[in-house]
Amino acid sequence: MKIAAVTMVYNEAHFLPRWVRHYAAQFGPEHCTVIDHGSDDRCTDASSGVNLLRIPRSPTDEPQRAKFISTFCASLLNWYDWVVYTDVDEVLVADPAHYPSIPDLLSVSPHKVVTAVGLNVHHDDPREPPIDPARPVSKQRRWTMLVAAMCKPVAISQPVQWAPGFHSSDAPVEFGPLFLFHLRNYDTQQALLRLHKTRTMPWREHGADPNAIISDDEYRSRMRQIMGQARNGGLPFDIDRPPLTGLLEMLKKESEQRKDEVYKLRLSLALPELWELPQRFVGTF
Repeated sequence: MKIAAVTMVYNEAHFLPRWVRHYAAQFGPEHCTVIDHGSDDRCTDASSGVNLLRIPRSPTDEPQRAKFISTFCASLLNWYDWVVYTDVDEVLVADPAHYPSIPDLLSVSPHKVVTAVGLNVHHDDPREPPIDPARPVSKQRRWTMLVAAMCKPVAISQPVQWAPGFHSSDAPVEFGPLFLFHLRNYDTQQALLRLHKTRTMPWREHGADPNAIISDDEYRSRMRQIMGQARNGGLPFDIDRPPLTGLLEMLKKESEQRKDEVYKLRLSLALPELWELPQRFVGTF
């Protein structure tokens, strides 16, 4: 079975090396493709071994990007059994209690399109030090938050049309024991640097993502509020056991009710508590 991994970047010198290491280890670097949308920081220069597609820089247009990636990934299915698409700050991990790798999971998946269980990884600043890019994230960060917006259809074995932001597609929502860890908030300083980039870059008339153009003060305020929530340790993080079983059933039911909408899940929905990363995931990303 052959699996391709794809991401699209613009000036991602911090996150891209981690993305390449993670997915090259899962699928082989020759099966990983980085689409460079006009970077000028030379972030893709050192991405040796992976496929590199350079496209000219243009104002960010999320509908255009979703259409392009949907078409590109569908074309790869002529040569691959599965295609995985994630943003550069997203890492996928098969539940180690069930499968040793993503290929093992996808090889027996009953679904044509797999939606991941999406969690934001948070920096408990200042209790946790700044992130060390050379070390696994899961050995440096403890706290996550389940959010519907990160429950994305990330693995496809049939063509799909992703919605802008890749939070949804025209395929049914079907969860597997696959976890998406979103790293945007995993380090305060890196998050602020990225905000500076997204606030200042040009956007098409469709408009910028409101979360990409907030001020530094607003970002810090949001993170303080999140880290002040209740903390829950010792949860199994198993899709076949509570609390995930009930939560995912609720999300699937909602997706069926919203099947004709662009986004099958309410992107604003987030669990109002922090979950501690189980020990079996430590070292996996």
